[in-house]
Amino acid sequence: MDQPNPEFAKKLLATFQVEADEHLRVMSRGLVELEQASSAAPRNDLLETVFREAHSLKGAARAVNLAEAEVLCRSLEDVFSALKRQALDPTPTLFDLLHSALDALRELLRFSGDVKASAKRASVEELARAIRSHLGSGAGASERAAEVLVARPSAKAFEPGISSREGDRMGLPDVVRVSTAKLNSLLLQAEELLTVKLALAERADELRQLSEKLAAWGKRRQSFQSELRRLDRASAEKREGSATNAASGVPRKLLEYLDWNDDLLRWVETGMGATRGRLERDYRTLSVMSDRLLADITASLTLPFSVLLEPFPRLVRDLARDRQKEVEFIVHGGEIQVDRRVLEAMKDPLIHLIRNAVDHGIESPLARQQSGKPARGTIVLAVSQSQGDKFEIVLSDDGSGVDASNVRASARKLGIVSPEQDRQMDDSSACRLIFRSGVSTSPILTDLSGRGLGLAIVDERVRGLGGSISLETQAGRGVTFWILLPVTLAVFRGVLVRCGERLFVLPMARVERAARLSRKDVKTVGNRETIPLDGALVSLVQLEDALELALQRSPDDPPETVDVVVLGSASQRVAFQVDEILQEQAVLVKPLGPALARLKLIAGAGVLGTGQVVPVLNAVELLQGAARTAPQRAAAAPAEAAARPPRSILVAEDSITARTLLKNILESAGFKVQTSVDGMEAYTLLRTEPFDLVVSDVDMPRMSGFDLTAKIRADTRLQNLPVVLVTALESRQDRERGIDVGASAYIVKSSFDQSNLLEVIHRLI
Repeated sequence: MDQPNPEFAKKLLATFQVEADEHLRVMSRGLVELEQASSAAPRNDLLETVFREAHSLKGAARAVNLAEAEVLCRSLEDVFSALKRQALDPTPTLFDLLHSALDALRELLRFSGDVKASAKRASVEELARAIRSHLGSGAGASERAAEVLVARPSAKAFEPGISSREGDRMGLPDVVRVSTAKLNSLLLQAEELLTVKLALAERADELRQLSEKLAAWGKRRQSFQSELRRLDRASAEKREGSATNAASGVPRKLLEYLDWNDDLLRWVETGMGATRGRLERDYRTLSVMSDRLLADITASLTLPFSVLLEPFPRLVRDLARDRQKEVEFIVHGGEIQVDRRVLEAMKDPLIHLIRNAVDHGIESPLARQQSGKPARGTIVLAVSQSQGDKFEIVLSDDGSGVDASNVRASARKLGIVSPEQDRQMDDSSACRLIFRSGVSTSPILTDLSGRGLGLAIVDERVRGLGGSISLETQAGRGVTFWILLPVTLAVFRGVLVRCGERLFVLPMARVERAARLSRKDVKTVGNRETIPLDGALVSLVQLEDALELALQRSPDDPPETVDVVVLGSASQRVAFQVDEILQEQAVLVKPLGPALARLKLIAGAGVLGTGQVVPVLNAVELLQGAARTAPQRAAAAPAEAAARPPRSILVAEDSITARTLLKNILESAGFKVQTSVDGMEAYTLLRTEPFDLVVSDVDMPRMSGFDLTAKIRADTRLQNLPVVLVTALESRQDRERGIDVGASAYIVKSSFDQSNLLEVIHRLI
């Protein structure tokens, strides 16, 4: 075994000392109870307990290369085994020897690595010989054991619970064990402080707004001060001229009241300002204290990821031997501290992935050699810190990879994808179908695989933790899984948005951008709305449509700008339109109860500073839903449109069949339609007659749809006229060219649907 680095060895030894101290405490208590036991039944149970503790301590000592402790524990095992077989009498001298052995072990562990350790080792070796001699036959065994006890230091030095270390008079342990249930309870209480912190911030903001209103009132009051003084002087002159006038005293009383009101206003302003300052100071204090407390408790519940990795080498070995394969398992990283809840949740998913790698991925030695690979396959698991509070797990193998055709066939058989969807799907998208329940590429059903559930469980568990999983595969070269997970589940930051009167929180970890765009930037491509982003087109989806909300909208004209939040996962990006982007803030997330567990789009409930509970959306589910579902807005025009004169549309199409079909569809929808056989004729008509919209093919004689659109945009009189291109050209370059020349929408004939066309037209005019 390779020697660990000194820093790791130090941490390992500290961990061992905590574990060993617990074993010694249980053994010491067990020996006392064993000596006092009067019947055989409890004695056997106690012997079994101390025997197991000695065995566990022996294994732990071997792991940290404490050979003397291992030898003494082996001697203790022999004694307990003999006592269980009733081959040895439990005499007081034997118990004294056993207690002394525990004291010696305690001292050896206390001074391990110290200069005094050599003396302690000699004492331990002497005790081990005495125990072995006690196991031997002959009358001299007890005498030899007694000699060892007399020769040993005073028993007081080894009294349980009393330390011989200088300055440590009580001998209390430096480390105590606390159940994770208690720590989890403390963590939940510390997380609740975040709600108080957010509420205090909300109160401070409310007080700030009141102070601003009060200050504005004071300024307004000051602006009338000169007018009031003029009124005062006029009132004084009247009183001097008419002393008997009873009404002359009214202005003076009014002015006295207003002066008193000024004094009261200044007092309230001063008091409110002081209260606001104290409240903000209390908020900062509570914020620091709660953040530190939450961080400390969270840290106490974090473990190195290597704890989860310990059983995997043995798992790979056993699976490989069972499948008659040769597999080398390599681990990188593992020192990252991760929330214990994340580790517990990821144990089964990683086991599923490793089983798949051995059973599906790695070929037999003969098959690997025939394909030019080494007979032994390799599985690599690497753990590394990612951006911010995320970490990444990368699991890869050099096996056969994922066969996209087999995945497609399995998905078609289950009805997950239609033949039309299958034809439009690339291999990368097809491979992601292995995360769908029931999809499997295994030709047979085995105890390990073939049911199509393993990877579906992995995907569900990862998404449930707020993470994401993606894969990359090459035929014959292997597959790599990337899993991105949060380091802790305590608190995350989110973006608060509004749809109608409802509030939602989007996880900040998935938000790539929040922006306000002009409605003119929204274009329709492939029957879907898109916006330009970083030189590429990103699908635009109404958040209310993704959530299937039935919101009441006013019939007024839509605003000139749209608020969008761009979510991203792996290579997928979708912009979601909302009514308003409110703010970014820390959110305390509460899990949904069992009754709401099937709401895939809702990850939990967040508590705002106002006390309001808002849904926290599952960004990964939103992205997947947006990719699967086309917008389903009603294609029918508003009812009030019936009162307007029919809109006029020009159709440019060289195919008489397509031209007739488009004309019939549009006229049935209530539009006035005129047709042209190519772009040249259409442009001539546009210069002589008014139209509300143009529907044009692209590939036409004399003037193509691209050229027609470009000429319309270059004409100052026609430049704002909407142009919808309906074409069989569906390549990415053709779509981008349509957008570049200024098309308002780009609809591909292969996915043509008249409701989509009407929806686009109603949106544009």
